[in-house]
Amino acid sequence: MCPVCTALYDCNDETNITDGHIIPDAVGGKDLTLLCKSCNSRFGASQDKWFGEYLDILLKEKTFLSAKTKSKYLTIDGTKVRGDVKESDGGGIDVFLHIDRNPPGLIESISFGTSTDISVEIPLAKNQKQIEVGYLTAAYLMWFKQLGYSWVFQSHLDTVRRQIQSPLKSVIEGSFLIDIAEQKITKPWIGVLDLGERSYPCAAIYDQLVIFPTISDKDVFASIRERIKSAGAARFYSLNISSAHDHVGPMGVIYKTSNLVFPDQFVSGKIKPSKVLFFPDSKQSPVWLSQISESEARTIKDSEKYAVSTIKVR
Repeated sequence: MCPVCTALYDCNDETNITDGHIIPDAVGGKDLTLLCKSCNSRFGASQDKWFGEYLDILLKEKTFLSAKTKSKYLTIDGTKVRGDVKESDGGGIDVFLHIDRNPPGLIESISFGTSTDISVEIPLAKNQKQIEVGYLTAAYLMWFKQLGYSWVFQSHLDTVRRQIQSPLKSVIEGSFLIDIAEQKITKPWIGVLDLGERSYPCAAIYDQLVIFPTISDKDVFASIRERIKSAGAARFYSLNISSAHDHVGPMGVIYKTSNLVFPDQFVSGKIKPSKVLFFPDSKQSPVWLSQISESEARTIKDSEKYAVSTIKVR
């Protein structure tokens, strides 16, 4: 199953099952995951292109003037000419006018003064929405790489998947990105946004924190910024899930008292949640929880400590 469009393919279908880069290859992304050919091609032609160009500027600490894709024309005091504008190594701005690519005499006719107005169109600046969805796509695939289809089989993520597939539309109403540029994240990771009483799955990707909803709070996007402000002690942490990724079948992830990951099979009762990875907090190592009866739970002295009365820690 493609984790984004959820289309089904035969396991031996080498044509439609492809390797996709989570972070664009153009900026050094090495981690790969499975995507159908259709989604992989669409991402490459849309949000991956602009997301990759933006990350290239971000990681090199440049400005939009260093974007790979720019208009081949400049407008100088209302006159359109072939040329280029670049950010110089010293922090200045270099303007190049191509004499051999403009009509004879055009460059010579331009009068440069102390207040010459020069403008250039940078498409990257007009594709902010696709850049934002690029972050969302990468974060979603980072969680999929760690948890597999336990992450995909959550119907409350349907809105996220629709947004990923429609990067030019505002499918998600609200915010799914939080600026964390001051944190200086050098390597992307998945983790948890801890707001005290409630917590949410997240992914830190360089200068942005991507937030995901939970089964108990599907509408988090509409109010996440206000919740962070009111929480006061909002924190986000990486979670070392991969080292504990030793299981067969659907699994859940609990942080404190919040269900970060809770597959639909658990919700419907088709499968008992026999594999749940529990993080008591950000500092303690996770443990696997197994389901027990209510009578057994009453014999566990520390059951209240874990805020779940029908589990046994092992």
